[in-house]
Amino acid sequence: LKCLTGVRNKTLKKCYVRSLRLLLSSENLFEFGYYLEAVLTVNMSETDGWIEDDNHNKTPAEKREKIY
Repeated sequence: LKCLTGVRNKTLKKCYVRSLRLLLSSENLFEFGYYLEAVLTVNMSETDGWIEDDNHNKTPAEKREKIY
């Protein structure tokens, strides 16, 4: 995609392309809204799901690790 030529991080570029492909492949408006909410939740997250230095504030991913 031409709009992503300035993005130097290859992993980030793949994430954007896959997210866009997922949105475009939705078959109805409900599915599109579901995927859009999931994509925006991941993209707007301040962390990657892990906080290594902080033992008091656990992220959902860290809490899940204790369950399994």
